[in-house]
Amino acid sequence: MRTILITTLLILSGTTFLPAAVISDTNITLSNDDLFGIGADYALTVIQDEREGPDQGDWTSIWLNVLGDTISFVDTNLDEGSDWYSVSYLEEFSNASILGDSHQVFVRALPSEFESNNLTVGFGDFYLGVNTGNGVVTGNGVVDYRTVYGWVHLRNVEGTLSMIGSAVTYEGTGIIVGTTRVVPEPSSSALICCGLAIAFCRRRSGIR
Repeated sequence: MRTILITTLLILSGTTFLPAAVISDTNITLSNDDLFGIGADYALTVIQDEREGPDQGDWTSIWLNVLGDTISFVDTNLDEGSDWYSVSYLEEFSNASILGDSHQVFVRALPSEFESNNLTVGFGDFYLGVNTGNGVVTGNGVVDYRTVYGWVHLRNVEGTLSMIGSAVTYEGTGIIVGTTRVVPEPSSSALICCGLAIAFCRRRSGIR
């Protein structure tokens, strides 16, 4: 019986249930066109749904300036918006890490304004994390439908930015920065099996 339970546990714990979609290198873009004449050096655009490419999906942008080793926020779209954070390679970027204030805020939406901070990113490579979705900021400060998590790998060479890569996960709980790995959600089946295995082991201990 114990062998059957352990085998079932291993099978269930290794099973992936409806994995969140991850799209790499297409759904975040960096451009240096100041189309609206707002005095911005660059725009970062993220696609808010799974349709691939900026011509296919619902997109939202922020605009920023670069001065030496520092980036600063200029403006954003007046739509659902997007929240951007300083993140590190192989760091977890998720709802839990955001709620835990694990990342320095670059810019994020608040009910009636935007919180923004200048970021010293240095010269060379750095990462930003983005959290967005098809939703709005409600009156009590809750951002609905913030189920899209992504990262962008950027390079700063003497104040000139270029994009190295990106990945975005949709309808998930988070992503590991610099990879296409999503933050796993506990499987209810695996949790039930864990409980059964623990109960069985305790029962065996009681018999002895």
